[in-house]
Amino acid sequence: MPTTQSDSGQTKGQLATPRLDQALDRLRIGLRGLLLQHGLGTVLLAAGSWLAFAYLVDRSLHLPVALRVLDGVLLLALPLLVLRREVLLRLKQLPDGAGLAVLLERDLEGSEDRLVSALGLRSIPPKDPARPLVEALVVEAEELATTLDSKHVLDASGPRKRLGLGLLSAALASALLLSDPALGAIFVRRAMGQDVAWPRQTNLSVQLSLPLGVEATETGPGHLHARIARGSDVTLMVSIKGQIPDEIVLHFGDGSRSVVHTAGATSVRPSLRNVQASQEVWVIGGDDDRGLPRIQLEVLEPPDISELAFIVTPPGYTGLQKTVVRGTEVRALVGSRIDVLIRPDPPGATGILRVLGETGTIELVPRPWSLPGGSQEDTALGCSLDVDVERYFQVELVDQQGLSNPDPGTYALQVIVDREPEVILLAPASNEWSVVKGGAIPLRVRAEDDFRIDRLSFDVRDSQDLETALLEAELAFEETALLDGGFIGNGHLVLAHELIELNQIAGADVEPGWNAILQVVARDSHPSPDHQAMSPPVRLRCVSGDEFLRKVKDGLARAGEDAGRLLQETQDLRTRASQLKSALETGEVATDRELGSLLHSTRRLQGDTRSLGRDLSGLAEGLTYNRLDERAGPLLDALHRALGTQAARTFAPAPWREVAAQLSAGRLGTPELAGEMIALVDLALSVSEGSGKDASEALTGARTADSAASAGPHLLNAVAALDLSLAALDALSTRLGEWDNFQSVLTLTKDLLNRQKNLTERTKNFAEGNK
Repeated sequence: MPTTQSDSGQTKGQLATPRLDQALDRLRIGLRGLLLQHGLGTVLLAAGSWLAFAYLVDRSLHLPVALRVLDGVLLLALPLLVLRREVLLRLKQLPDGAGLAVLLERDLEGSEDRLVSALGLRSIPPKDPARPLVEALVVEAEELATTLDSKHVLDASGPRKRLGLGLLSAALASALLLSDPALGAIFVRRAMGQDVAWPRQTNLSVQLSLPLGVEATETGPGHLHARIARGSDVTLMVSIKGQIPDEIVLHFGDGSRSVVHTAGATSVRPSLRNVQASQEVWVIGGDDDRGLPRIQLEVLEPPDISELAFIVTPPGYTGLQKTVVRGTEVRALVGSRIDVLIRPDPPGATGILRVLGETGTIELVPRPWSLPGGSQEDTALGCSLDVDVERYFQVELVDQQGLSNPDPGTYALQVIVDREPEVILLAPASNEWSVVKGGAIPLRVRAEDDFRIDRLSFDVRDSQDLETALLEAELAFEETALLDGGFIGNGHLVLAHELIELNQIAGADVEPGWNAILQVVARDSHPSPDHQAMSPPVRLRCVSGDEFLRKVKDGLARAGEDAGRLLQETQDLRTRASQLKSALETGEVATDRELGSLLHSTRRLQGDTRSLGRDLSGLAEGLTYNRLDERAGPLLDALHRALGTQAARTFAPAPWREVAAQLSAGRLGTPELAGEMIALVDLALSVSEGSGKDASEALTGARTADSAASAGPHLLNAVAALDLSLAALDALSTRLGEWDNFQSVLTLTKDLLNRQKNLTERTKNFAEGNK
């Protein structure tokens, strides 16, 4: 049963509702706080917004005094009006207890207005018959009040956002004024009615960047004067303070102008390129229309190069003469000297040579204008350069008035390095040469240099001890015509050939298994002792006669297989050519594809037979130089002379065909084994250089013929040439088949070896008897 209260807060006999009263007090306090937040935020928002608006409008539009004063009054009155409307009046409109109870009960479902009823009926008289019902209602209201939370009724997000916006507005307005306190103070003074002008938003300051040695002079306040050379570049360094305009404008005395976009930069550097005439220039931009300083440019004629020449003196060892180079680029050999001669205009000008990328300069001193082969004329400026590294340089001239040549040209000194000589072993052609006892090693050398080959030599060293030289000798060489270009100088190509006897290196008692290293050294005319080249090393191996003959037998077996394959291909080609010839005779037209395919196959046959001839020539060369045929002495001499005149790096068929012709004519004796090998080589080359070549040329003529009638004779010639090729390859295949029996070869060569051995013993006995 609720108690009755008799204190000053409640009437006597009124039912007590302490919990409900506390809940309503909390709601009242919370509501008042939110009203204060909303009102204060609104005041700050209005004050900050109007302050920023008034500042920006006055700053940009320079308002008259009446509007400025009105802005100041509104700046004071507007926050007060908002304070009265949004705070004071709203606080007076706070609801009473019943209203708060209604607001509090909004958060409850099915409360049936018990809080409001309890507040309204709690003062019921004690003797009222309905008092027990009211007391029960009050008890329920008290219990219900303990479960209520005023936070659920009040939405604090709106007032907080308004307060936040107000604080942000006030902060931004304060930052705007305090970002430049001087401007902020001017705004306040102007808002108070004082006649204070805003400072200029844009301030331009201009300086000149002139060519080296040229200075601007101040002829009066805000006036600059500069004397520059015609064609010079002048740069205006414009510094922008305050508001940066989108563009600045360069005005010229002739009425023209040039717009320069700033792109938001605080400094720009517009350039006057290649100034040709005197002119006045000034700059304006933004609200800075003063056009100061006024710049007067006076253009004078600059010094210039009227003539320039490079005299290149090559090193003495090259044998080259002096040359005169005109232009912007000079190429010279390392070690050369370059004399630079310059005729300046005016003649009294002085100058320096500035090497780009290096510190320091080279002074140009007076010297005679003297070119090789010409007379000595008037004086010029010049200097000398040693050619060691690539350089780029400029010639800077200064006349008597202190003017320099604008934008001096750049000259290039390109350095050419003298390459080391190149030495090529034409024979031995591989990195290993097998030699039998009593045999010889062919040495054929090609050496070339940009200028001159001074010395050729060879040495043979023990493969186990490369420091030990078994044989060292000079090589006599002969000059020959250059086969190709690409030389720095005149070029020098020499050939040398030597027949090195195995007995000369290892003695007459050399045994199979002995080996050594052969190498050729070429030195050119360069003064450096290290300027030389060495050929790839060649291993010399002494082998037994049986081992050598086995190698020959294997080589001949491979050659026999190749000859058989080429014979079959030639037969196929001859059949195809005959079919095309017959088709033409019956009126059919051969297609270009058919003729092209036949021509391609014929050319491939020609190349394959040349390769076969090259392989056979290697076997023949080994047999001949190893003296396995005692009757082949004249053949060896003739072959050595013929091959020694060849400078080509590739296989040359001509010497082999020449030796084969001499052998057939009987001028080289009657060699047996070596002569047979030469004949095999000639058979293969007769196809590649003879009938096979004729067949290719005939098919080429048939393919380019404009009618079937004109193509017929060419096909007839092609068939005839292929018949000759068939005959030669058939003979070659047959003769190689006879060599396939290793026993027959061994029997023949053993007889030759025995003869050689007997000859050696007789020679040795004869030498001992003469001691």
